Amino acid sequence: MAAELEPELSPLLPGETELLRFTGVMLMLNESEGVDGNLTVTNFQLCFAQRGKRPKYLALGLLAGLQNIGGKTSRGAQYLLDIATKDGRHVVFGFNPQTHSRRDLVALIQEHAFGGQEHMFAFAHNPSYTVDGWLSLDLEAEYRRLLERSGGAELWAVSRVNEAYMLCSSYPKLLVFPSGFDAAQLDDVAAHRSKGRVPALTWIHPRTGAPLIRCAQPLTGVMRSSSAADQALFQAILAASPAQRKGLHILDCRPRVNAVANTAMGRGYEDVSKYENADLAFLGIANIHAVRKAMTRVRLLCDATFGTADHD
Repeated sequence: MAAELEPELSPLLPGETELLRFTGVMLMLNESEGVDGNLTVTNFQLCFAQRGKRPKYLALGLLAGLQNIGGKTSRGAQYLLDIATKDGRHVVFGFNPQTHSRRDLVALIQEHAFGGQEHMFAFAHNPSYTVDGWLSLDLEAEYRRLLERSGGAELWAVSRVNEAYMLCSSYPKLLVFPSGFDAAQLDDVAAHRSKGRVPALTWIHPRTGAPLIRCAQPLTGVMRSSSAADQALFQAILAASPAQRKGLHILDCRPRVNAVANTAMGRGYEDVSKYENADLAFLGIANIHAVRKAMTRVRLLCDATFGTADHD
C-alpha cells in the first residue's frame, strides 16, 4: 500500500472549500506506470501533490468529460478515472479498489464541473479588491500607445461613436478609424456589415505602420449590392497606411464556397473591383461545427497513442 503523503497545497481562494481528499492515489504516466500522491478536490479544482514536488492543479472549469476504467470486481483490471479536458489533454488517476471508491469523487466532480450554474465556483468566489478591475485597462490610453509607437497618431483617431454600444453591441465602446474618414458615414457602413461590425483598427505594426483591421462579412446578397460609405472607409484605411502602394489585402477566413452560399441569405463577400487597389483571399477555415469535429478527431488520435512510446 502506498505511504500516506500530506500534500502541500496553496491556500484556498475566497469561497473555495475542500470537498474530498484521497491519499495514496496514482497519477498515471502511461497505461502501466504512475506516481503516488494525494488527490484533493475543492469546489474549484483538483490538486495532486507528491512529497517534495510542486502540486499539480486542474480547474474544474477545464473539464470536458469523465470515464471510469475498470471496476472493483474486475479481476486483474486497473481501477482508473480518465478525465478529459477542453484543451485536449487526458489526466488519468489510478486508485486502490480495496481502499478507495471512485463513486464519491465522480459525483463531486459531476456536480461542480457539470452540475449547473448554482454549483460553479464563480458564484461562490466573492473576493474583495482595493482596485476596480473595470478600471485596470485604460482603453483610450492603450490605443494611443499603439498609434504613437507606430508613428500613426496623426493618421488615426479614437472615436466614441460606439460609447453607448448603439453602433455595434459586440464591439468595445472606443474604436479607432482613419482620421480622414467622416464618422457621419459609420451608420451606413454598419448597415452594410453583418451585426454592425464595421471595419475598425485592432493593431498596427510598430515599425511599418501597417494596420490590421477587423470586420464582419458584407451584406451583399445575391444582387451583389455595395455601399459607397463602406468603400470610402476602406479607401481611408488604405490612405492611412504608409505602405499603401502595396494595396489592401482582404482576408476572408471562410472557404470560398461558404462565402458564396451566404449570398443566398443576404450576406456574402467583397467585390474587390469596387475597392481601390484591393485583393481578396479566402483562407479556407471551415465553420465552427467542422472545426469542432476536427478537434474531436485530433483528440481521438491522441487517445489512441496513450500508453505507447509515442505518447507525450
